[in-house]
This record gives sequence, structure tokens and C-alpha cells, in this order.
Amino acid sequence: MSNQDLFGYFSRKKEEPVGDQEKSPVSGSDSEHQECTSPTHDDAGVPSKMSGSVDVSLQIDPDQQGEAQSEDEQSSDPEESSGPEKLELDLFPDEKAAKGENKDKQVKFNHMTFAVYAGNTIPVSKLVPDVENCNMEDVRKKLEKHYPELSKQRTKMEYDQKKNLIIFTVTIGRKGAKAIEGIEGYFTSYTELLEDIQPINYLAAKNGHYEIRKNAIGTFVSECTNVVAKEKLVKLGDGLEPAQNECQEGFHLELPPIPYLILQQIVSFFSDLAAACDVEATSVIYWDTWHRRYFADIPPQLVGKTFVDVRYPSYFDAIKVLEIHSHNTMDTYFSSTDNRDELEMMVYGVIGCLQQQEDDVAFNLKLRASMQGRFFNLQPSYIFDHPIPDQNILNNMLPDSNRPLRTDYTHYPVEWVSRLKISGGGKMR
Repeated sequence: MSNQDLFGYFSRKKEEPVGDQEKSPVSGSDSEHQECTSPTHDDAGVPSKMSGSVDVSLQIDPDQQGEAQSEDEQSSDPEESSGPEKLELDLFPDEKAAKGENKDKQVKFNHMTFAVYAGNTIPVSKLVPDVENCNMEDVRKKLEKHYPELSKQRTKMEYDQKKNLIIFTVTIGRKGAKAIEGIEGYFTSYTELLEDIQPINYLAAKNGHYEIRKNAIGTFVSECTNVVAKEKLVKLGDGLEPAQNECQEGFHLELPPIPYLILQQIVSFFSDLAAACDVEATSVIYWDTWHRRYFADIPPQLVGKTFVDVRYPSYFDAIKVLEIHSHNTMDTYFSSTDNRDELEMMVYGVIGCLQQQEDDVAFNLKLRASMQGRFFNLQPSYIFDHPIPDQNILNNMLPDSNRPLRTDYTHYPVEWVSRLKISGGGKMR
């Protein structure tokens, strides 16, 4: 299944960034470029608060939050406490009594009790010989041997005491099922997932179990490594037809692509640092949710030849989308330290092999999306709004110095330099 097929489920029409920014060509004079500056800041260095700001956070409907409860739990004494409840998947918390888990009343069956399902009326004594000591769940288990669709997760059971009938009804369609527990959703089909997607989702697909997370930046899909979640998906799919859709790992950007001009400014800034004092640095690209546009920032940081110590500011109406650090003139790759640090659900990049040549800069660039430390390698042309030659993304842990990119040297905000403190007291020459 292609990325387009997979993420077609989650994609929405990309919005064009607001403002006067235009795509910048790879080559051209400096006069053709405009500087991308940060939004107006107050004295504390935070963008001014604006009323009516766009809320991009995911909202959870409390009516959709599942309730944890024990299964197969019965007691003849309604006042008796059974201790802390074991948290398990509960598909229909409001139908607990209908599943034979009514603690308020102990039902006694006899030889005149019948089970009703699919137009058939079956004596319970033919299913369970010890009819006086059985419950509805015992009857359901016996029926399931003849009617596989009557799994516990899919079956509603009601007892009509006046008519002495146990009525069985399938409450979940054969094509899919779902369950919601707080901010987590468990699904057996794409249709169910799309109708009720949560911040954290688990999907039983044709080719395995997947974890799907969604935020304001995009959708992240990874093979499920949560053993408990896998067990719940297996339980949820009991008795259902096998999943028909395949899934695959990857990342889908929900925001507009980032203007290439911003990348040009960052590359030029990094190349000046490499040429002047041979140090690394970090830049962050934010999405301004109020003005609906990107801006680049150089946060306060202590820099050295092989390290960067960053202090990130807090912006009221901005979301971190892409964080890029430089390797100055060294090879371009993500280190084991990067793997430990880059845990936020966003995009990360590294720029290396920087070389200034008259009016342009040569460099290498690697990008990847992170989902709590699970990484998906990306082509730069997918993130930026300008055609960029494909890079070697088969292994982002390996240095890549054989595919150099070139761009015009582009002026950047002069205040970026003041955000840096060079280790050992060095200064830019």
C-alpha cells in the first residue's frame, strides 16, 4: 500500500501560508530574497498574545471516554466490595448489566428458560445441563460454538424474567469494532478510526498492529510495540472478519510545506558559524497558529565544536515543527545522542559538510519525523516548498557526504548571532 493510499485517510487539503513569502529559487541574487523574521515579541521575548487564537490542540469528548471495569465479575451480595477493579477493555460500559454482570440481582434459571437468537428459541437445558447453576455468560459460550459471531465483545444479553427468556443480540458489525479508554482508541478498521480518532490510537490491520498518533503537525504511524495494546486489539477483534486494509509506518504532514527561504537563511547562518569559529548551532522553525505562517528562531544556546546546549523559549501561539542542528564541516548524520534527545512528536534535521563558495553554500541535509523516539526518514522535498534533489535516507545514522546540495547565500536576521554563547569565550571572526 502506498504512502498516498495510507495517509489519504488522514490528509486534509493543505493550506497556503498567509503572508508575502514566496518560493525562493535555488539560484539568484541576494536582492531577490526577503528575510523571514520572528513575530513581534514583548519584553520577555514571547510573541504578543492575541485574542481569538486558533486552538490546534486535539479535543477529547468526555462522553466518549471509556470506563475501566472487571470482566466476568459476579457477586450475590451487592454491598460486598471485591477490592480494586482490574483495568480492562470495556466496549459497552453502559450495558454492563445486559452482559450478565448485574450485581444487584442474582438470576436463577430453570428447565423452562429459553435462549432466543436468530429466530430460534433454544432450551437452555440443551446447552448447559446444570441449568440452575449457570449464568448468561455460560449460555453465551455454549451458543458461540454454533454461532461464532456471538463473541463476548459483540454480544448483548438481556433476560426477560416475565417470559423466562435470555435474548442475545449482536451489537457490533462484522466489519469492525472500536473501544475508547481515556485518550486512547482501539480500532479494527480504518472507518471506525476515522470516525472517532483519538490522540493515541491502536489499529488492527491486515498486516499487523499499528500505533497511530496525531497532533497539529501531522499523523505519525508506527508498528505497535505496546504488548498490552496488542492484547486488547486481539480481544476486540475476536469473532470479527479479518482486517482488509494494510498499514505501513510513516509520517504525513498536515501543515503547509515550509518556505525554502527559511532553510536558505538557516544554512547561511550555520555556514557563517562554521567558517568563523567552527561550532555547531540549533535553529527551530515554528508554525504561528494566529497568523498561520512559519518563522525561524535561534533560541539562546551555548555552542561548541561538537555540542549545543539549548534553552527553548515559550511561545503563546506557536508550535515547534522542525528543529535543525548543524554539524559544521563534519559529516551529516543523526548521532546516538540525537536519538536519545529527539523524542518530541515533530520533525528533526541535521545539516553538515558546510562549505561557502563565493555567493553560494554547499551542504548536506537529513530529515526525520520522531514519534516518541521512533523515527521515519524523510526527503527534504516533502517538508519544504521547493524541489530538492533526493538524499540518501536509507539509513539516517550513516554519514552522507556524497550528495551535496547548493543554495544561494541568503541574509538572515542579525539578532541571531546575539543568541549564541561560544564555549571557552570564543567569538565570531
